[in-house]
Amino acid sequence: MRIPNLRQRIAPHGTRDAITAAAVVGAFIVATVAIAILEAEPFAIDDTSPVYLVAVVAAGALAGTIPALITAVAAFLLYDILFTEPRLSFAVSDPREVLDLVLLLFVGLGVGRLAAVQHARAEEAAERAAEANTLFALSRSLATSRPQVPRSARRPQDLASPDRSCRSSP
Repeated sequence: MRIPNLRQRIAPHGTRDAITAAAVVGAFIVATVAIAILEAEPFAIDDTSPVYLVAVVAAGALAGTIPALITAVAAFLLYDILFTEPRLSFAVSDPREVLDLVLLLFVGLGVGRLAAVQHARAEEAAERAAEANTLFALSRSLATSRPQVPRSARRPQDLASPDRSCRSSP
């Protein structure tokens, strides 16, 4: 017995998908700004690419495996274009940055998949809890209610007239 997901009843797929996409894009924008700030002069941190993993985790947790994988690849490409020398190019001049980018991609893919699996398990657990609650309510209702037997299903001796059923036999 499948119980419909509560979120599916609250928001239609189109609205929920748009909200999820906006949240993932928002996480991506926040991660890009954070990287830009951390690599700027006051902090001057060399490799801040792991900040993009926050967006990958958000995509995996909110939308599932495929969006997480797309976000990981997009983080890889965006970090390569915006934050490695030469900038605004897919070319990478420093071999250490190539290793950093490849590690970012693989860790992002793994983390995104793990977050998506955790999200799916949480949804399944919520569905099972709702199903268990429904079955409990049904069993309690059946156990505490008095059965109503229709008149046609009663035994013939129960259908006797009130005079006859009240009399004692000789």
